[in-house]
Amino acid sequence: MVNSRRVFAAFVLALTIIDAAFGFNFNYGDALDKSLLFFEAQRSGKLPGNQRVKWRGDSGLTDGYQQKVNLVGGYYDAGDHVKFGLPMAYSVTMLSWGAIEYGKSMMDLNQMGHVGDGDSDHYCWERAEDMTTPRTAYKLDTEHPGSDLAGETAAAMAAASLAFRPYNSSYSDLLLVHAKQLFWFADRFRGLFTDSILCAKEFYTSSGYSDELLWAATWLYRATKDESYLKYVVDNAATMGGTGWAVKEFSWDNKYAGVQILLSKVLMDGNGGAYTATLKQYQAKADYFASSAAFLLAVYSDYLSAAKSVLTCPDGNADYILGKNPKSMSYIVGYGQNYPIHVHHRGASIASISTLHSVVGCVQGFDAWYHRPEANPNIVHGGLVGGPDKNDNFDDDHPHPKTAAKPYEKPGMPVEFFHSITDSWTVGRIAYYRHKVTIKNKSEKPITDLKLAIENLSGSLWGLSPTQNKNIYELPEWIKVIKPGSECSFVYVQGGPQAKVSVQSYH
Repeated sequence: MVNSRRVFAAFVLALTIIDAAFGFNFNYGDALDKSLLFFEAQRSGKLPGNQRVKWRGDSGLTDGYQQKVNLVGGYYDAGDHVKFGLPMAYSVTMLSWGAIEYGKSMMDLNQMGHVGDGDSDHYCWERAEDMTTPRTAYKLDTEHPGSDLAGETAAAMAAASLAFRPYNSSYSDLLLVHAKQLFWFADRFRGLFTDSILCAKEFYTSSGYSDELLWAATWLYRATKDESYLKYVVDNAATMGGTGWAVKEFSWDNKYAGVQILLSKVLMDGNGGAYTATLKQYQAKADYFASSAAFLLAVYSDYLSAAKSVLTCPDGNADYILGKNPKSMSYIVGYGQNYPIHVHHRGASIASISTLHSVVGCVQGFDAWYHRPEANPNIVHGGLVGGPDKNDNFDDDHPHPKTAAKPYEKPGMPVEFFHSITDSWTVGRIAYYRHKVTIKNKSEKPITDLKLAIENLSGSLWGLSPTQNKNIYELPEWIKVIKPGSECSFVYVQGGPQAKVSVQSYH
Protein backbone atom coordinates (compact mmCIF):
# COMPACT_ATOMS: atom_id res chain seq x y z
CA MET A 1 0.00 0.00 0.00
CA VAL A 2 1.28 3.44 -0.92
CA ASN A 3 1.19 5.05 2.53
CA SER A 4 1.59 2.01 4.75
CA ARG A 5 5.28 2.81 5.43
CA ARG A 6 5.97 -0.88 5.62
CA VAL A 7 9.33 -2.05 4.39
CA PHE A 8 9.57 -4.45 1.48
CA ALA A 9 12.56 -6.19 -0.05
CA ALA A 10 14.18 -4.23 -2.85
CA PHE A 11 15.47 -6.81 -5.26
CA VAL A 12 17.08 -4.91 -8.14
CA LEU A 13 19.36 -7.40 -9.84
CA ALA A 14 18.28 -6.06 -13.22
CA LEU A 15 19.94 -2.73 -12.46
CA THR A 16 23.43 -4.06 -13.12
CA ILE A 17 22.34 -5.04 -16.61
CA ILE A 18 20.56 -1.75 -17.30
CA ASP A 19 23.62 0.15 -16.08
CA ALA A 20 25.80 -1.40 -18.75
CA ALA A 21 23.21 -0.82 -21.45
CA PHE A 22 22.22 2.78 -20.77
CA GLY A 23 25.04 4.33 -18.69
CA PHE A 24 22.94 6.03 -16.01
CA ASN A 25 24.69 7.99 -13.26
CA PHE A 26 23.73 5.70 -10.40
CA ASN A 27 25.86 3.12 -8.63
CA TYR A 28 23.70 0.09 -9.35
CA GLY A 29 26.23 -2.27 -7.81
CA ASP A 30 25.83 -0.47 -4.48
CA ALA A 31 22.04 -0.59 -4.81
CA LEU A 32 22.24 -4.33 -5.45
CA ASP A 33 24.51 -4.91 -2.47
CA LYS A 34 22.17 -3.03 -0.14
CA SER A 35 19.13 -4.84 -1.52
CA LEU A 36 20.67 -8.19 -0.67
CA LEU A 37 21.75 -6.84 2.72
CA PHE A 38 18.09 -6.26 3.56
CA PHE A 39 17.50 -9.99 3.74
CA GLU A 40 20.17 -10.29 6.43
CA ALA A 41 18.24 -7.76 8.53
CA GLN A 42 15.12 -9.92 8.17
CA ARG A 43 16.69 -13.19 9.31
CA SER A 44 14.98 -15.22 12.00
CA GLY A 45 16.69 -17.88 14.10
CA LYS A 46 20.36 -18.36 14.93
CA LEU A 47 22.38 -15.86 12.93
CA PRO A 48 25.45 -17.13 11.04
CA GLY A 49 28.97 -16.06 11.86
CA ASN A 50 29.25 -13.98 8.69
CA GLN A 51 26.17 -11.87 9.53
CA ARG A 52 26.85 -8.34 8.25
CA VAL A 53 23.90 -6.56 9.90
CA LYS A 54 25.43 -6.22 13.34
CA TRP A 55 22.46 -4.56 15.07
CA ARG A 56 20.49 -7.80 14.77
CA GLY A 57 20.72 -10.77 17.14
CA ASP A 58 19.34 -14.30 17.44
CA SER A 59 15.55 -14.53 17.63
CA GLY A 60 12.64 -16.91 17.27
CA LEU A 61 14.72 -19.78 18.64
CA THR A 62 11.67 -21.65 19.95
CA ASP A 63 9.53 -21.40 16.81
CA GLY A 64 7.66 -24.67 16.43
CA TYR A 65 8.41 -25.73 20.02
CA GLN A 66 4.74 -26.07 20.97
CA GLN A 67 4.03 -28.11 17.83
CA LYS A 68 7.09 -30.32 18.46
CA VAL A 69 8.66 -29.40 15.13
CA ASN A 70 11.70 -27.26 14.34
CA LEU A 71 10.58 -24.08 12.59
CA VAL A 72 13.58 -21.97 13.56
CA GLY A 73 14.90 -19.82 10.73
CA GLY A 74 13.38 -18.13 7.71
CA TYR A 75 12.68 -14.43 7.25
CA TYR A 76 10.41 -11.92 8.96
CA ASP A 77 7.85 -10.05 6.91
CA ALA A 78 8.48 -6.34 6.26
CA GLY A 79 8.89 -4.45 9.55
CA ASP A 80 7.10 -7.11 11.58
CA HIS A 81 7.95 -10.45 13.17
CA VAL A 82 5.56 -12.82 11.41
CA LYS A 83 6.91 -15.36 8.94
CA PHE A 84 4.26 -15.36 6.20
CA GLY A 85 4.85 -18.35 3.95
CA LEU A 86 3.60 -17.05 0.59
CA PRO A 87 5.56 -13.79 0.27
CA MET A 88 8.61 -15.39 1.89
CA ALA A 89 8.61 -18.25 -0.65
CA TYR A 90 8.13 -15.77 -3.50
CA SER A 91 11.16 -13.79 -2.29
CA VAL A 92 13.26 -16.97 -2.30
CA THR A 93 12.10 -17.79 -5.83
CA MET A 94 13.08 -14.33 -7.05
CA LEU A 95 16.45 -14.40 -5.28
CA SER A 96 17.16 -17.77 -6.86
CA TRP A 97 16.07 -16.59 -10.29
CA GLY A 98 18.39 -13.62 -10.01
CA ALA A 99 21.28 -15.88 -9.03
CA ILE A 100 20.54 -18.23 -11.94
CA GLU A 101 20.42 -15.46 -14.54
CA TYR A 102 23.02 -13.04 -13.17
CA GLY A 103 25.19 -15.14 -10.90
CA LYS A 104 28.41 -14.09 -12.63
CA SER A 105 27.60 -10.39 -12.28
CA MET A 106 26.84 -10.93 -8.61
CA MET A 107 30.10 -12.79 -8.08
CA ASP A 108 31.99 -9.98 -9.79
CA LEU A 109 30.48 -7.63 -7.21
CA ASN A 110 31.44 -10.04 -4.36
CA GLN A 111 27.75 -10.69 -3.57
CA MET A 112 26.22 -13.81 -3.47
CA GLY A 113 3.88 -22.34 6.32
CA HIS A 114 3.54 -19.36 8.46
CA VAL A 115 4.73 -18.64 12.03
CA GLY A 116 3.40 -15.90 14.31
CA ASP A 117 0.13 -14.07 14.87
CA GLY A 118 -0.28 -10.94 12.77
CA ASP A 119 -2.86 -9.24 14.98
CA SER A 120 -0.87 -9.54 18.21
CA ASP A 121 2.36 -8.71 16.41
CA HIS A 122 0.93 -5.47 15.05
CA TYR A 123 -0.11 -4.29 18.50
CA CYS A 124 3.38 -4.63 19.92
CA TRP A 125 6.46 -2.60 19.08
CA GLU A 126 9.49 -4.62 20.15
CA ARG A 127 12.67 -6.08 18.73
CA ALA A 128 12.67 -9.59 17.33
CA GLU A 129 15.19 -10.49 20.02
CA ASP A 130 12.63 -9.50 22.73
CA MET A 131 9.51 -11.06 21.18
CA THR A 132 6.66 -11.81 23.59
CA THR A 133 3.90 -12.22 21.01
CA PRO A 134 2.52 -15.71 20.30
CA ARG A 135 4.61 -17.82 17.91
CA THR A 136 1.66 -19.89 16.76
CA ALA A 137 2.53 -22.18 13.85
CA TYR A 138 0.02 -23.11 11.14
CA LYS A 139 0.28 -26.03 8.75
CA LEU A 140 -1.28 -27.27 5.53
CA ASP A 141 -2.48 -30.84 5.12
CA THR A 142 -4.93 -32.85 3.02
CA GLU A 143 -7.90 -31.45 4.96
CA HIS A 144 -6.49 -27.93 5.04
CA PRO A 145 -4.93 -27.40 1.59
CA GLY A 146 -3.11 -24.38 0.24
CA SER A 147 -2.18 -24.85 -3.40
CA ASP A 148 -0.94 -21.27 -3.72
CA LEU A 149 1.44 -21.47 -0.76
CA ALA A 150 2.57 -25.05 -1.47
CA GLY A 151 2.95 -24.27 -5.17
CA GLU A 152 5.04 -21.16 -4.55
CA THR A 153 7.22 -23.06 -2.09
CA ALA A 154 7.70 -25.80 -4.69
CA ALA A 155 8.74 -23.13 -7.20
CA ALA A 156 11.14 -21.61 -4.65
CA MET A 157 12.81 -24.95 -3.97
CA ALA A 158 13.06 -25.85 -7.66
CA ALA A 159 14.60 -22.48 -8.48
CA ALA A 160 16.93 -22.68 -5.48
CA SER A 161 18.05 -26.15 -6.56
CA LEU A 162 19.28 -24.62 -9.82
CA ALA A 163 21.01 -21.77 -7.99
CA PHE A 164 22.82 -24.16 -5.62
CA ARG A 165 23.65 -26.82 -8.20
CA PRO A 166 27.12 -25.45 -9.13
CA TYR A 167 28.12 -25.11 -5.46
CA ASN A 168 26.38 -27.85 -3.44
CA SER A 169 24.94 -30.64 -5.55
CA SER A 170 23.65 -32.73 -2.63
CA TYR A 171 21.68 -29.81 -1.20
CA SER A 172 20.43 -29.01 -4.68
CA ASP A 173 19.15 -32.57 -5.06
CA LEU A 174 17.41 -32.43 -1.68
CA LEU A 175 15.64 -29.19 -2.61
CA LEU A 176 14.43 -30.78 -5.83
CA VAL A 177 13.02 -33.81 -4.01
CA HIS A 178 10.96 -31.58 -1.74
CA ALA A 179 9.92 -29.36 -4.66
CA LYS A 180 8.42 -32.38 -6.42
CA GLN A 181 6.64 -33.50 -3.26
CA LEU A 182 5.17 -30.07 -2.63
CA PHE A 183 3.97 -29.71 -6.22
CA TRP A 184 2.22 -33.08 -6.04
CA PHE A 185 0.53 -32.02 -2.81
CA ALA A 186 -0.44 -28.59 -4.18
CA ASP A 187 -1.96 -30.07 -7.34
CA ARG A 188 -3.63 -33.07 -5.70
CA PHE A 189 -5.25 -31.20 -2.80
CA ARG A 190 -6.41 -27.88 -4.15
CA GLY A 191 -7.50 -24.83 -2.20
CA LEU A 192 -6.45 -21.36 -1.07
CA PHE A 193 -4.06 -21.20 1.86
CA THR A 194 -6.05 -18.30 3.35
CA ASP A 195 -9.04 -20.63 3.66
CA SER A 196 -6.89 -22.94 5.77
CA ILE A 197 -4.79 -20.35 7.63
CA LEU A 198 -7.52 -17.82 8.34
CA CYS A 199 -5.35 -15.37 10.27
CA ALA A 200 -3.27 -14.70 7.13
CA LYS A 201 -6.24 -13.42 5.14
CA GLU A 202 -6.14 -9.96 6.71
CA PHE A 203 -2.54 -9.45 5.61
CA TYR A 204 -1.96 -11.51 2.45
CA THR A 205 -5.20 -12.44 0.74
CA SER A 206 -4.50 -14.77 -2.16
CA SER A 207 -6.48 -14.18 -5.34
CA GLY A 208 -6.07 -17.74 -6.61
CA TYR A 209 -3.73 -20.70 -6.95
CA SER A 210 -3.72 -21.50 -10.67
CA ASP A 211 -0.79 -19.19 -11.36
CA GLU A 212 1.28 -20.82 -8.59
CA LEU A 213 0.61 -24.30 -10.00
CA LEU A 214 1.77 -23.21 -13.47
CA TRP A 215 4.72 -21.34 -11.91
CA ALA A 216 5.82 -24.39 -9.91
CA ALA A 217 5.49 -26.75 -12.88
CA THR A 218 7.49 -24.36 -15.06
CA TRP A 219 10.34 -24.16 -12.56
CA LEU A 220 10.28 -27.92 -12.09
CA TYR A 221 10.58 -28.41 -15.84
CA ARG A 222 13.54 -26.04 -15.95
CA ALA A 223 15.20 -27.82 -13.02
CA THR A 224 14.52 -31.40 -14.15
CA LYS A 225 13.86 -31.29 -17.92
CA ASP A 226 11.08 -33.76 -17.14
CA GLU A 227 8.63 -33.27 -20.02
CA SER A 228 5.65 -34.15 -17.83
CA TYR A 229 5.94 -30.73 -16.19
CA LEU A 230 6.02 -28.99 -19.57
CA LYS A 231 2.99 -31.01 -20.62
CA TYR A 232 1.24 -29.83 -17.44
CA VAL A 233 1.61 -26.13 -18.27
CA VAL A 234 0.54 -26.76 -21.86
CA ASP A 235 -2.48 -28.90 -20.99
CA ASN A 236 -3.61 -26.34 -18.39
CA ALA A 237 -2.66 -23.21 -20.33
CA ALA A 238 -6.23 -22.07 -20.96
CA THR A 239 -8.08 -23.50 -17.96
CA MET A 240 -5.58 -22.05 -15.47
CA GLY A 241 -5.30 -18.67 -17.20
CA GLY A 242 -1.74 -18.91 -18.46
CA THR A 243 -2.64 -17.90 -22.01
CA GLY A 244 -6.04 -16.37 -21.35
CA TRP A 245 -4.94 -12.77 -20.93
CA ALA A 246 -1.90 -10.55 -20.58
CA VAL A 247 -1.37 -9.18 -17.09
CA LYS A 248 0.21 -5.93 -15.95
CA GLU A 249 1.36 -7.21 -12.57
CA PHE A 250 4.08 -9.52 -11.33
CA SER A 251 4.04 -9.98 -7.57
CA TRP A 252 3.79 -12.42 -4.67
CA ASP A 253 0.12 -12.87 -5.61
CA ASN A 254 0.31 -13.06 -9.41
CA LYS A 255 2.94 -15.16 -11.20
CA TYR A 256 1.43 -15.38 -14.69
CA ALA A 257 3.94 -12.97 -16.23
CA GLY A 258 6.83 -14.97 -14.81
CA VAL A 259 5.38 -18.17 -16.24
CA GLN A 260 5.02 -16.54 -19.65
CA ILE A 261 8.62 -15.28 -19.61
CA LEU A 262 10.10 -18.63 -18.58
CA LEU A 263 8.09 -20.58 -21.15
CA SER A 264 9.11 -18.09 -23.83
CA LYS A 265 12.71 -19.12 -23.18
CA VAL A 266 11.79 -22.76 -23.74
CA LEU A 267 10.44 -21.77 -27.13
CA MET A 268 13.40 -19.53 -27.99
CA ASP A 269 15.82 -22.31 -27.08
CA GLY A 270 14.16 -24.49 -29.69
CA ASN A 271 12.71 -26.93 -27.16
CA GLY A 272 9.03 -26.38 -27.89
CA GLY A 273 8.59 -29.55 -29.92
CA ALA A 274 4.99 -30.71 -30.01
CA TYR A 275 4.06 -27.91 -27.61
CA THR A 276 5.24 -25.05 -29.84
CA ALA A 277 1.78 -23.74 -30.69
CA THR A 278 0.77 -23.30 -27.05
CA LEU A 279 4.16 -21.93 -26.04
CA LYS A 280 3.76 -19.26 -28.72
CA GLN A 281 0.55 -18.21 -26.97
CA TYR A 282 2.49 -17.86 -23.73
CA GLN A 283 5.13 -15.81 -25.56
CA ALA A 284 2.51 -13.47 -27.02
CA LYS A 285 1.45 -12.58 -23.48
CA ALA A 286 5.09 -12.13 -22.43
CA ASP A 287 5.61 -9.62 -25.25
CA TYR A 288 2.74 -7.56 -23.86
CA PHE A 289 3.93 -7.61 -20.28
CA ALA A 290 7.66 -7.08 -20.76
CA SER A 291 7.30 -3.36 -21.45
CA SER A 292 6.34 -2.56 -17.85
CA ALA A 293 8.35 -4.75 -15.46
CA ALA A 294 11.99 -3.86 -14.82
CA PHE A 295 13.29 -7.18 -13.53
CA LEU A 296 11.46 -9.30 -16.06
CA LEU A 297 12.52 -6.87 -18.78
CA ALA A 298 16.18 -7.51 -18.01
CA VAL A 299 15.74 -11.28 -18.09
CA TYR A 300 13.51 -11.22 -21.15
CA SER A 301 15.89 -8.91 -23.04
CA ASP A 302 18.66 -11.47 -22.58
CA TYR A 303 16.41 -14.20 -23.92
CA LEU A 304 15.45 -12.05 -26.91
CA SER A 305 19.09 -11.18 -27.57
CA ALA A 306 20.05 -14.83 -27.62
CA ALA A 307 17.26 -15.47 -30.09
CA LYS A 308 18.32 -12.41 -32.16
CA SER A 309 14.97 -10.73 -31.52
CA VAL A 310 14.25 -7.14 -30.42
CA LEU A 311 11.58 -5.55 -28.21
CA THR A 312 11.57 -1.78 -27.64
CA CYS A 313 10.64 -0.78 -24.08
CA PRO A 314 10.66 2.43 -21.99
CA ASP A 315 12.99 2.92 -19.02
CA GLY A 316 13.10 5.11 -15.92
CA ASN A 317 11.48 3.24 -13.02
CA ALA A 318 14.79 2.16 -11.50
CA ASP A 319 16.18 5.70 -11.58
CA TYR A 320 13.01 7.05 -9.97
CA ILE A 321 13.45 4.65 -7.05
CA LEU A 322 17.10 5.59 -6.64
CA GLY A 323 16.51 9.35 -6.53
CA LYS A 324 15.49 10.73 -9.91
CA ASN A 325 12.15 12.01 -8.60
CA PRO A 326 10.60 15.32 -7.41
CA LYS A 327 11.75 14.63 -3.83
CA SER A 328 15.30 13.78 -4.94
CA MET A 329 15.00 10.93 -2.46
CA SER A 330 16.18 7.37 -2.73
CA TYR A 331 13.38 5.04 -1.71
CA ILE A 332 15.92 2.29 -1.05
CA VAL A 333 16.95 2.79 2.56
CA GLY A 334 20.66 3.46 3.01
CA TYR A 335 21.33 4.24 -0.66
CA GLY A 336 22.62 7.70 -1.54
CA GLN A 337 22.62 10.76 0.71
CA ASN A 338 18.86 11.33 1.05
CA TYR A 339 16.70 8.36 2.05
CA PRO A 340 13.90 7.68 4.60
CA ILE A 341 15.08 7.74 8.22
CA HIS A 342 11.81 6.92 10.04
CA VAL A 343 11.25 3.53 8.44
CA HIS A 344 8.36 1.46 9.80
CA HIS A 345 10.58 -1.36 11.04
CA ARG A 346 10.62 -2.56 14.64
CA GLY A 347 14.22 -3.65 14.80
CA ALA A 348 15.56 -0.59 13.01
CA SER A 349 13.61 1.85 15.18
CA ILE A 350 14.81 0.48 18.56
CA ALA A 351 18.39 0.50 19.84
CA SER A 352 20.28 -2.68 19.01
CA ILE A 353 20.31 -5.56 21.48
CA SER A 354 24.11 -5.26 21.39
CA THR A 355 24.00 -1.73 22.87
CA LEU A 356 20.72 -1.77 24.84
CA HIS A 357 20.82 -5.08 26.69
CA SER A 358 17.62 -4.61 28.69
CA VAL A 359 14.36 -5.99 27.31
CA VAL A 360 12.11 -3.57 25.43
CA GLY A 361 8.55 -4.69 26.18
CA CYS A 362 5.51 -4.76 23.94
CA VAL A 363 4.06 -1.43 25.07
CA GLN A 364 7.39 0.14 26.07
CA GLY A 365 8.47 0.07 22.44
CA PHE A 366 5.61 2.37 21.46
CA ASP A 367 6.19 4.73 24.38
CA ALA A 368 9.98 4.96 24.24
CA TRP A 369 10.85 4.39 20.58
CA TYR A 370 7.96 4.50 18.13
CA HIS A 371 7.09 8.15 18.81
CA ARG A 372 10.68 9.47 18.84
CA PRO A 373 11.19 12.36 16.38
CA GLU A 374 14.84 11.38 15.89
CA ALA A 375 15.99 9.13 13.06
CA ASN A 376 15.88 5.38 13.58
CA PRO A 377 19.00 4.28 15.50
CA ASN A 378 19.62 1.48 12.97
CA ILE A 379 19.58 1.58 9.17
CA VAL A 380 17.75 -1.30 7.50
CA HIS A 381 19.87 -1.13 4.34
CA GLY A 382 18.13 -2.21 1.17
CA GLY A 383 14.56 -1.87 2.39
CA LEU A 384 12.24 -0.47 -0.29
CA VAL A 385 9.70 1.74 1.47
CA GLY A 386 6.01 1.88 0.59
CA GLY A 387 5.40 5.10 -1.32
CA PRO A 388 5.27 7.75 -2.63
CA ASP A 389 1.68 8.41 -3.68
CA LYS A 390 0.49 9.14 -7.22
CA ASN A 391 1.37 12.83 -6.76
CA ASP A 392 4.96 12.06 -5.69
CA ASN A 393 4.20 13.00 -2.08
CA PHE A 394 6.05 11.09 0.61
CA ASP A 395 5.82 11.54 4.38
CA ASP A 396 8.89 10.21 6.15
CA ASP A 397 7.27 9.57 9.51
CA HIS A 398 5.78 6.74 11.55
CA PRO A 399 1.99 6.52 11.13
CA HIS A 400 -0.14 7.17 14.20
CA PRO A 401 -0.78 3.78 15.81
CA LYS A 402 -4.52 4.39 16.01
CA THR A 403 -4.62 4.64 12.24
CA ALA A 404 -3.58 1.01 12.09
CA ALA A 405 -5.79 0.01 15.00
CA LYS A 406 -9.28 0.08 13.50
CA PRO A 407 -9.63 -3.50 12.31
CA TYR A 408 -13.24 -3.84 13.40
CA GLU A 409 -14.84 -0.90 11.62
CA LYS A 410 -17.34 -2.04 9.00
CA PRO A 411 -18.99 0.09 6.30
CA GLY A 412 -22.42 1.34 7.33
CA MET A 413 -21.89 0.81 11.05
CA PRO A 414 -22.35 3.84 13.33
CA VAL A 415 -19.45 2.90 15.60
CA GLU A 416 -15.76 2.28 15.17
CA PHE A 417 -13.35 0.47 17.46
CA PHE A 418 -9.83 1.52 18.44
CA HIS A 419 -7.80 -1.37 19.80
CA SER A 420 -4.58 -0.90 21.78
CA ILE A 421 -2.40 -2.94 24.13
CA THR A 422 -1.78 -1.05 27.36
CA ASP A 423 0.32 -3.57 29.28
CA SER A 424 1.98 -6.97 28.92
CA TRP A 425 3.76 -9.52 31.09
CA THR A 426 5.01 -13.08 30.88
CA VAL A 427 4.17 -16.06 33.08
CA GLY A 428 6.36 -19.02 32.22
CA ARG A 429 6.30 -19.30 28.43
CA ILE A 430 2.97 -17.50 28.01
CA ALA A 431 2.73 -13.76 27.29
CA TYR A 432 -0.37 -11.96 28.56
CA TYR A 433 -1.71 -8.64 27.29
CA ARG A 434 -4.08 -6.03 28.66
CA HIS A 435 -6.23 -4.97 25.71
CA LYS A 436 -8.21 -1.74 25.66
CA VAL A 437 -11.02 -1.31 23.12
CA THR A 438 -12.49 2.16 22.69
CA ILE A 439 -15.96 2.42 21.15
CA LYS A 440 -16.73 5.68 19.35
CA ASN A 441 -20.07 6.82 17.96
CA LYS A 442 -19.12 8.24 14.57
CA SER A 443 -22.71 8.89 13.51
CA GLU A 444 -24.84 12.00 14.00
CA LYS A 445 -27.43 10.18 16.10
CA PRO A 446 -27.30 8.80 19.65
CA ILE A 447 -26.87 5.03 19.99
CA THR A 448 -28.75 2.93 22.54
CA ASP A 449 -28.97 -0.77 23.35
CA LEU A 450 -25.62 -1.52 21.73
CA LYS A 451 -24.72 -5.20 21.76
CA LEU A 452 -21.32 -6.55 20.74
CA ALA A 453 -20.20 -9.97 19.56
CA ILE A 454 -16.77 -10.91 20.95
CA GLU A 455 -15.08 -13.99 19.55
CA ASN A 456 -11.86 -15.72 20.62
CA LEU A 457 -12.08 -14.29 24.12
CA SER A 458 -10.25 -16.56 26.56
CA GLY A 459 -9.51 -14.20 29.46
CA SER A 460 -11.28 -11.83 31.82
CA LEU A 461 -13.24 -8.80 30.61
CA TRP A 462 -14.25 -5.54 32.34
CA GLY A 463 -16.55 -2.75 31.19
CA LEU A 464 -19.22 -4.85 29.46
CA SER A 465 -22.00 -7.07 30.76
CA PRO A 466 -22.65 -10.57 29.39
CA THR A 467 -26.09 -11.36 27.96
CA GLN A 468 -27.93 -14.67 27.89
CA ASN A 469 -26.57 -15.31 24.41
CA LYS A 470 -23.12 -16.83 24.04
CA ASN A 471 -20.34 -14.35 23.14
CA ILE A 472 -22.79 -11.41 23.13
CA TYR A 473 -22.14 -8.47 25.47
CA GLU A 474 -23.90 -5.17 26.21
CA LEU A 475 -22.90 -1.87 27.75
CA PRO A 476 -23.19 -1.61 31.56
CA GLU A 477 -26.35 -0.14 33.09
CA TRP A 478 -24.77 3.24 33.79
CA ILE A 479 -24.11 3.81 30.08
CA LYS A 480 -27.59 4.21 28.63
CA VAL A 481 -26.62 6.06 25.50
CA ILE A 482 -23.53 6.93 23.44
CA LYS A 483 -23.93 10.44 22.10
CA PRO A 484 -22.60 11.45 18.66
CA GLY A 485 -18.82 11.78 18.83
CA SER A 486 -18.68 10.26 22.33
CA GLU A 487 -16.60 7.30 23.43
CA CYS A 488 -16.62 4.53 26.01
CA SER A 489 -14.24 1.63 26.49
CA PHE A 490 -13.75 -1.85 27.91
CA VAL A 491 -10.68 -3.94 28.66
CA TYR A 492 -9.78 -7.61 28.70
CA VAL A 493 -6.71 -9.65 29.55
CA GLN A 494 -5.62 -12.82 27.79
CA GLY A 495 -2.66 -14.62 26.29
CA GLY A 496 -2.43 -15.37 22.60
CA PRO A 497 -4.13 -13.49 19.77
CA GLN A 498 -6.54 -10.64 20.45
CA ALA A 499 -10.29 -11.13 20.47
CA LYS A 500 -12.48 -10.19 17.50
CA VAL A 501 -15.09 -7.50 18.21
CA SER A 502 -18.09 -6.66 16.02
CA VAL A 503 -21.51 -5.01 16.34
CA GLN A 504 -24.36 -7.44 16.94
CA SER A 505 -27.22 -4.91 17.15
CA TYR A 506 -28.09 -1.36 18.21
CA HIS A 507 -30.86 1.24 18.20
